[in-house]
Amino acid sequence: MKSITDKVYYVAKAEKKGRTKAEVDEIVCWLTGYSQKELEAQLKKQTDFETFLAEAPQMNPARALIKGVVCGVRVEDIQEPTMQGIRYLDKLIDELGCSRFQNHQQGGKVWVQTFKKRRVMELTEELKITYIETATTLRGSDRRVFMARIVKNLGAGGQSLAARELGWCRNTIRKGLRELESGKRIEDKFSARGRKKAEEKLPSLLADIRAIVDGQSQTDPTFQSQRLYTRLSVAEVRKQLILQKGYRDDDLPTKETIRVKLNGLGYRLRAVQKSRPKKDS
Repeated sequence: MKSITDKVYYVAKAEKKGRTKAEVDEIVCWLTGYSQKELEAQLKKQTDFETFLAEAPQMNPARALIKGVVCGVRVEDIQEPTMQGIRYLDKLIDELGCSRFQNHQQGGKVWVQTFKKRRVMELTEELKITYIETATTLRGSDRRVFMARIVKNLGAGGQSLAARELGWCRNTIRKGLRELESGKRIEDKFSARGRKKAEEKLPSLLADIRAIVDGQSQTDPTFQSQRLYTRLSVAEVRKQLILQKGYRDDDLPTKETIRVKLNGLGYRLRAVQKSRPKKDS
């Protein structure tokens, strides 16, 4: 078991975050109930952590509010009391460098207040189902703002919790938070998504297809529809676009796309059949 003199490590760690030995002592005293004089006495005796925590005048009951991950393990899930006490201290030192600690000047009470703020609302299974189902019924800005409100209610660490427990995208949450704070909706532009149509990339494509196919087409010989029947295959149309209109092979869409465009223009790709007079019965 490590000695309490290893607290020197905590001091070095805190100093890298721009904090001081006095603040580390304040954290240790808050957690364990030792006075500064009692803490100094324990340091001189080089007491190990197990004894130091076991002899603590009164472990602060508010330590149960300390939650998070240290060395890949959630401190609230640790069963062994000594190890949990050490990890509580680790977590407090980690948090010492965070911005939310910078402006507090209220002594030991700061640690209670800060960790109370970390979870304004706990997620129960019932709430998870409600939030997930509600989010799926909303769309766009309404959905993002709803997610942002839930995250704010969850308190500090709410984004991580929502991403882990609700499956929400953090980028979507951040976008919603910006909308919530500014009061301005961000346009989604759904119509601008996806692949552009071939005629948007090649503005003259449809006119060129029509010019090629018109000379090889015939109206419905039965005059029962306004369809045009062409002798040209899709492959031939594509070939003629290259030969006659100067398109490059890489620029043209696939044969299937050209077939769709031909159908959209009213052409049917099948052999032209001559009208046959009805035989007298």
